[in-house]
Amino acid sequence: MAGPDITFWQDRYLNHQTPWDSGANDPEVVAWLDSGTLSASDAPVLVPGCGSGRDLLLLASRGIAVTGIDYTPAAVSLARKRLADAGLNAQVEQAD
Repeated sequence: MAGPDITFWQDRYLNHQTPWDSGANDPEVVAWLDSGTLSASDAPVLVPGCGSGRDLLLLASRGIAVTGIDYTPAAVSLARKRLADAGLNAQVEQAD
């Protein structure tokens, strides 16, 4: 069964209807970083469904090479803007 199409997700991001995107860091990712389970010495990290880039910002701020992928152009654009505004580097690509 197919899920929502790209138009559905595009509209959600353009109209700021993303209640899952609270802006708070994911506690599990923070725990991995704080415990050293995940660090800059690890291989690059891929974040599928990166949305507005919350995890990308956190990982990049800790010096981790990270790439985000999202289905929706609006999410990719938002993630890139947030990274640029924070002065952080990460690759963000639109892909399904």
